[in-house]
Amino acid sequence: MAASQKKLKVFTVVISIFIAVILGEVILRIFIPTENNFRLWAPNLNFTFEPDSTVIKGIQGKSQFTINSEGLRGDENKAVLAIGGSTTIEMFLDNKETWTHFLNAANAGKNGLNSFHHIDQMKILLEQFPKTGTVIILMGVNDLQLQIVRGKYTAGDSLERYNKTFQVLPDHYFSWYKRSGYWKLFRNIKHTFYTKATNEMVLDKDGKVLIKHRNFRTACKQKIDTLPNWNEALEGYKNNINTLIAIAKEKHVELIFATQPVLWNSNNTVHQEDLMWMGGIGDFQENGGQYYTSKVLDESMKLFNKTLMESASAQGIKVIDLYALLPKDESIFYDDCHFTELGARKVAEEIGKVINTK
Repeated sequence: MAASQKKLKVFTVVISIFIAVILGEVILRIFIPTENNFRLWAPNLNFTFEPDSTVIKGIQGKSQFTINSEGLRGDENKAVLAIGGSTTIEMFLDNKETWTHFLNAANAGKNGLNSFHHIDQMKILLEQFPKTGTVIILMGVNDLQLQIVRGKYTAGDSLERYNKTFQVLPDHYFSWYKRSGYWKLFRNIKHTFYTKATNEMVLDKDGKVLIKHRNFRTACKQKIDTLPNWNEALEGYKNNINTLIAIAKEKHVELIFATQPVLWNSNNTVHQEDLMWMGGIGDFQENGGQYYTSKVLDESMKLFNKTLMESASAQGIKVIDLYALLPKDESIFYDDCHFTELGARKVAEEIGKVINTK
């Protein structure tokens, strides 16, 4: 009799736990609805950078990095959407110091994204934000880096691209257990308390990691001074530009391109060279190694910018030549291509001249 009662108690406890788990799952699914959209960043992310002015010159004080509920930086429901890489998101700049803020544009930039990612962004974000009337794309340096780092110009696996582009994917991309209410609860807790903007790039709160990256480049005494064969990469870049234009026409939005400005030059000063860290081959941010000279990088950037201008102009698409319009000095850039506070204002001024003529 005692054994039967014990079994009954165990059975009752198991059933109770099972019912509680099921009930908990039902409640969680009510309060944590199914995610049907792509989010570039975890919604409502808030992080404070404190850039060291001795490392990152041209940016003063703390910088607030805030993501809205739609996963974009800046206000929601904007008619103007800015797409790009790190020179669009500009993480070390305060929310109110980015060039997108001055233009009253939603910021859909993210570190390391190239034109392959921008195609995915265009396809997806224009569906999610149908009020968008104008898209501004500042791109080029990450396409250049793609060829140098990987040794080939390729899109990569689509899921790999999506995982890099979007921090939050729709539920149907995940296995069944990752669609459960409990998994979403733990994921939301992680995004709220543990996710930082710095996790999305090789970066830290004060920017001192740039010292390591700069030292890697400086340690390379024999930099490559011959221009790579860019034929395949430039042809691929042209195809991507045409695809972006086709998407914009299909969605009936105005598309404006901006060429990539850089500090690289054929006659950079020693001080300017000391600010640079890009242009390395392979996993250079972790291990250093071989680098291209700033002269070769500048000549390469010109080729990508020329391809952008010719391809877009051939189809009547506006191109703002930031490369030609911005000075190549420390007042505009704190490293190879990222903007100071003044640099961001100058970018906004030049782009604003075109937008304001509409």
